[in-house]
Amino acid sequence: MSSLYRAWQTLRSRSPATQRQLVQRALRRVRSEGLGAALRWARTRADPPHQVEAYRAWCARHRPDAASLAALRAASLQWRRQPTISILTPAYNTSPQWIDEAADSVLAQAYERWEWCVVDDGSCDARSTEAIARLAARDPRVRVQRASQRGGVSAASNLALARATGEFVALLDHDDVLAPHALASVVALLNASEPSCDVVYSDEDKLDEDGARCDPYFKPDWSPDLFRSSMYACHLLVLRRALVEEVGGFRSAFDFSQDYDLLLRLIERTTRIGHVPEVLYHWRKTPASTAQAGDAKPTAHQAGARALQAHLDRQAIAGRVLDAGPPGLYRVHYEIAGQPGVSVVVPTRDAASPALAAWLDRLIAVTGRRPLEIVFVSETGDVPAIAREGVSVRGVTARGLFNYSAWVNQGASVASEPYLLVLHDDVSPQHPEWLEAMLELATRPWVGMVGAKLFDAAGGLQHIGLVLGLGGLAGRPFAGHARDTVGYFSNAICIRNCSAVSGACVMTPKAVFDRVGGMDESLRGESAEVDYALRVSETGRLVVVTPYARLTHAPTSGVSGVPPGDDDWQRLRDRWGTRLATDPFYSPHLSRQAADYRIA
Repeated sequence: MSSLYRAWQTLRSRSPATQRQLVQRALRRVRSEGLGAALRWARTRADPPHQVEAYRAWCARHRPDAASLAALRAASLQWRRQPTISILTPAYNTSPQWIDEAADSVLAQAYERWEWCVVDDGSCDARSTEAIARLAARDPRVRVQRASQRGGVSAASNLALARATGEFVALLDHDDVLAPHALASVVALLNASEPSCDVVYSDEDKLDEDGARCDPYFKPDWSPDLFRSSMYACHLLVLRRALVEEVGGFRSAFDFSQDYDLLLRLIERTTRIGHVPEVLYHWRKTPASTAQAGDAKPTAHQAGARALQAHLDRQAIAGRVLDAGPPGLYRVHYEIAGQPGVSVVVPTRDAASPALAAWLDRLIAVTGRRPLEIVFVSETGDVPAIAREGVSVRGVTARGLFNYSAWVNQGASVASEPYLLVLHDDVSPQHPEWLEAMLELATRPWVGMVGAKLFDAAGGLQHIGLVLGLGGLAGRPFAGHARDTVGYFSNAICIRNCSAVSGACVMTPKAVFDRVGGMDESLRGESAEVDYALRVSETGRLVVVTPYARLTHAPTSGVSGVPPGDDDWQRLRDRWGTRLATDPFYSPHLSRQAADYRIA
């Protein structure tokens, strides 16, 4: 109900005239579409007024004027690569106003080497048919075709694809709008990348019923695990035509998620995927569109799940696709082959304390995974006394005074299992599947480091990945928010990639740990964790955070209370330079001061 409450608060903040308009629209929806549709529409109006105003101000700052577009047009004529881009648009019973607005946006492109292939998919509305037919007269680069009968969005898209001659194709829905610099920005990236990208996607926003821009989505750079959680790369999407044809184009069996299915097949053939961090596409909200409400088309969610499962099957990846809450969000539940063991490395100040023995007893009782090796690293080398089948406990006497990184390295050096879990002695799991949820990701060949979702003692969100450059060198997004916070476009409730994760509970393959040389013993606490994550990334492996491993972190020991010193941060700056200020999984248009993904 929180979104409905926010919608009510938003309504109260509007002028009396706007309040009357919104109430009238809601009543019309109740009469024409039912209460459920009206409630879904109300949720879409739930953005707090300050966010609406912040985005309006952002748009005013970033809207290209005539002079900048003219300069961009002139510059594009000198680019080394000037590919023709074929814009594909399947249309069906489109509002004449909307198809005209789409046409205006295509004709206004600063980059001029394009063609627009529009297919009328057997529209039965005469006004729509006439409006689509008129498009061909507006510019010789516009190609209009009418299907003999309605075939659906994939069939119409394939007809448009068959007419295309460009090196790349861009996907434009019949009621949406391109920014005037959309194609130029994409081609600029194609010129800047070497080798050139096969796939390019951009940021996007939406158009409300009044045509006002809203709901911006400032996306991360290519994030494979996020992509297997949702079709976040949706608009604008530009693809190399030869590759699209090679994989067989669009498939009608996945209509309404046909672009997700297509891109899943493409990423099986290429890793050359680029992201333009600019809002290049305006997605129109209509009562029945997926832009308005994800559950307006449940078939889209179901088709997306089938497309994702088919992708796993083609790749011989053992796993099941599960619903992950909101429509359009999925969880890939990977199958763990065999019974790989986990060595849990616990650096601790006092391994002989009764409190630690009680903590270990609870940990083992909650954790179902076996075999399990617990390695305590302490000044004495003592271990709590415990006997459980499939669980071994050993102690390591640490060298010298407490040094978190050195103690972790010493524990890892004696660990005998193929996967390491560094766990602070003040972290407690909330459910039995927590370790399985981390291990299923750590066993993926593209993953080098897995973080968990951590809550504080009061139940609030504490950790769901780190953002470089947030509030300094690394920050915790949504720290202190309610435990059910969904995050920014659901990123707090889905498996996704990030640049670093909390070291209070982190899993890594022992082979990766050894390959990068373990933790840097000259760094302390969080700075060492960030450095390790960056070194793992340099091997080509990804850092992943999962919300399906939930633990409580209530710092009580000196292990979790070791802040990095100024000299630690300076070492990181010297080592990583601008990499610390630029997080590929966090948009440059989002605030580096606030931790809630607000607009900068």
